[in-house]
Amino acid sequence: MERIHNQRGWISLLSISAIAFTLVGAYFVFDGNLGFIERLYDQASINMLVELVLLFICLELCLFFLPGSGKIYGVTFVVMVVLWLHQALLPILTAGLYFFGLVVIGEDILLFYRKEEGWKTSSGMLRISHDFLVGSVLYILFICVISLFGIGEYRVIRICTLGIIVVAILFYLLFSNARITPIHFVNVLEDREREFLYRHRFLFYFWIGFILVILLLQAGRMNIALDYDSLHYGLRTKFILNNGRGIYERLGFANDVYVYPKGQEILLMPLNYDISYGFVLAFSVILCVAVLAMIYDIVKKECGMMAGMLAMTIAASIPGITNMSVSAKTDIATLFVQLIFVSDILEHLKEEKKKMNGRHLIWAGTALLFSLVLKPTSIFFSGTIFLVTIIYLLCTKTFCLKEKTGIWLFGLPTFLAVVLVWLRTFWLTGFPITSIFGSLWEKMGMQVKYPFVTAKLPSSKGAQEGVSATVQYLHRLFGLFIAPMGDDMRHILIAAPTALFGMMVLILLLTLPKKRRTKEEGYLTILFLALLVASLYALKNLYQVDGNYFVLLYAVVIILFVERLFPVLFDGRSIQILNVGLVPAFVFSVILCSITNWAGSFGMTPVTRTSYGFFDHRKQRIEATKKSNDYNIYQLLSTSPRIRMLSIAEQPDGLLFPCSVMSYTDIEGSGGNPGVVSRLKFFKEYLKWAQIDYVYVTDSFLKDHSRASDIVGYMREDGSLKSVIHEGNKTLYQYIPGTIE
Repeated sequence: MERIHNQRGWISLLSISAIAFTLVGAYFVFDGNLGFIERLYDQASINMLVELVLLFICLELCLFFLPGSGKIYGVTFVVMVVLWLHQALLPILTAGLYFFGLVVIGEDILLFYRKEEGWKTSSGMLRISHDFLVGSVLYILFICVISLFGIGEYRVIRICTLGIIVVAILFYLLFSNARITPIHFVNVLEDREREFLYRHRFLFYFWIGFILVILLLQAGRMNIALDYDSLHYGLRTKFILNNGRGIYERLGFANDVYVYPKGQEILLMPLNYDISYGFVLAFSVILCVAVLAMIYDIVKKECGMMAGMLAMTIAASIPGITNMSVSAKTDIATLFVQLIFVSDILEHLKEEKKKMNGRHLIWAGTALLFSLVLKPTSIFFSGTIFLVTIIYLLCTKTFCLKEKTGIWLFGLPTFLAVVLVWLRTFWLTGFPITSIFGSLWEKMGMQVKYPFVTAKLPSSKGAQEGVSATVQYLHRLFGLFIAPMGDDMRHILIAAPTALFGMMVLILLLTLPKKRRTKEEGYLTILFLALLVASLYALKNLYQVDGNYFVLLYAVVIILFVERLFPVLFDGRSIQILNVGLVPAFVFSVILCSITNWAGSFGMTPVTRTSYGFFDHRKQRIEATKKSNDYNIYQLLSTSPRIRMLSIAEQPDGLLFPCSVMSYTDIEGSGGNPGVVSRLKFFKEYLKWAQIDYVYVTDSFLKDHSRASDIVGYMREDGSLKSVIHEGNKTLYQYIPGTIE
């Protein structure tokens, strides 16, 4: 009894700390920081918060008062109504079915191999994740192979994709003896845990309602939260990656962002419809659900279902994780496969040394390899966890790789996918990967191809000498762990971990001397420390820090925190006390999520009674062109997706035309080659190389960019720019190639 009393006292202190950290963080966030208090008072934000409160009440009423399976039906009905009203239902269903299709493809490949004892996985989520990995790898290989033959027409790709998935489903139905293992939230509970769940079902219902509110918040605004990077490249696959002749065609782009590893864009080609961006964005929402489920699964296997639910709820409360679900950026997909790696390593460590064969290590390696086709900078964090894992396995004498077949069955195809995706970058730039390791490639004898240049990651402004560097670093530390403030932390705030993250890190550091209960906890501790050191290094040395850089650290901190904490929570009263402390953090999280996103948009997708279940972005673009005097230009450029145009205008406005649009700011800005615009001769050389048909110019851009104004003026004089359409301050010129001089 005394032990329980002491535990409750410690938990009470922890609960009070959570409240204190949340209040401090909220104070600094809303105290005149970047206008966020004004965003909160905006009518669209108020309407969103009111709707979320009503939604939460409806969900809780279904969970509390509907009997048995009625809870599931009621919640499902509410969710579908919300998705329909905000024009997200069809994209979510389509993306979900596509995810399922990839899983079935993987299941078919593994169907007979899993008959061997040892390849069966006890975890439904881990099995589904492995299936997804295999299915995704094979699909990317398919697209890469047909691209080598110049095949890339979207209608053909969609027909082939549908055919592959239908055949995969039929094959599975014909030859499998059991259905695909589902994700189980309530799965073979021990009597103690079943009783605990029943006594604290209200807490369980609260967590479920909160998670669903966060996910529906993201799905409800995905159509209007179109961020710069997504519009830049993530949503323009048809015009920047595959313009009808496969992914290896040179399309004239001169910025690094267009030649990054495009594994996610390749994978999502069937969902990339010009009529609506929602289908691609919905897949990010699906992946966010998968990330939360993976965090739940990892913790559940170690500490039980309630611990898993607590971890998933905390993860859902972190804007740095869930805000990535409304972007076409690759961070949420990369986090998912990195968590697969962590989960497999933990499964490997649970095995008895005599029975270890290394099969989970093969799966882990496959997941880590796959991350290299998604995001170029993932090599830093993926490389970190790989090195830490190898060292830990060797030090604990748990490294075992007896299994050889799996290397060829899973590792080799994944490696081939990496090679073929990186081959595109090499073909276009001369380097296997850009933005990093440029000097290394040059030392190896490689030469960068025109018009690209050897790029390096920009160093931090805080790398200055003296007090200013120290002050800036301390400011960044406070921003990451407590409350992002100032312009330097603007991108941290968009994907903030909240002050709750700072509290969890502090608790973990204070409990480091604690004796590890298991090899798994020891591994998570070492992994946490390594990621923390890597993150602190990045925080100090990068010119611009984004919150999405640290999503893996966020996830590992949550997993380790709950696993280390949960043994003292199972008396019931303690977990209620902790939840009281976490409620303010959850409320603050909902508010922060509501007013932050990568696009800076307000509110949710407008409700309409004439929806077809998806948001028509094409119609929106056309209406926008009518208001901005771009309609006739839009109509001309929409005659063929093969048209190539250079936009000398502000981004992303100039990128919304339905053709391959290169941007002047891409050329002269970060990741580009400013030398191209340094002289008229060099600029014309680029136009010839890129096979530019039209040049789009806005007077407002020329007014603020003297160099661009001079170039356009000279080209008007020498006749290389012929005005085709002039409306207001917008002009579309036809480019007339002539003499370079």
